[in-house]
Amino acid sequence: PAVQLVRELAPEAVLAVLKSLGLSTLDRSAREYGLSIAVGTCEVTLLDLAAAYACLAREGLFLPPRLETQEPPPVPRRIFSAAAAYLVAEILSGDERALLVSGHAAETRLPRFAFKTGTSNGLKDAWAIAWNPDYVVGIWFGNPDGRPSPALVGGEAAAPVAGEIFRRLSPGGDGRWYRKPANGVEREVCARSGQPAGSDCPVRATDLAIAGVSPSYPCRVHRPVDAECQPAAFF
Repeated sequence: PAVQLVRELAPEAVLAVLKSLGLSTLDRSAREYGLSIAVGTCEVTLLDLAAAYACLAREGLFLPPRLETQEPPPVPRRIFSAAAAYLVAEILSGDERALLVSGHAAETRLPRFAFKTGTSNGLKDAWAIAWNPDYVVGIWFGNPDGRPSPALVGGEAAAPVAGEIFRRLSPGGDGRWYRKPANGVEREVCARSGQPAGSDCPVRATDLAIAGVSPSYPCRVHRPVDAECQPAAFF
């Protein structure tokens, strides 16, 4: 799905957004990166990546990082809508996601936070970026000489450390979370396609959408003439 989205938006547009988020190491052309930029085939630094995710933590406002408090505060720039940032935080958080960090439900309750992991090609780097309204945490594991290791998997090495940091930041498990924006709405969707449910969708679910932005056409997978699943209809 991520590659399909980049195809629809065009790699040039996606690269422009990434550069606007301060990813200063992206110095090749969009043609060189191609569609694979959707799955992270580009070089980044941990600080730049954490600052980019901090834009989501600030509900779509980007600020370049300051290393000293006496530096004058920069002027924030809006990159994403608050509703879009909220949806991403909701998707990448919650009890099911927390199980990936804690291992099982019996563990100490974690405060709510969103997180995304990454594992570099060849098992040379393990990444995790986690955030809530108050903090952004960036984790990297790797060998200084670049040696690969089967232990360098983002979800197994870096994500649990991020979870432990948030647990210590909020020992009671009661960290703040985001309010749903006014244009963030709940609607009934097809549980298979994620599109607004039509009359022939056999299984339905409630999902979040952005009013006036999210597609409103009914499910294109289940049609009145053929209620069977038709994956090709997505494209």
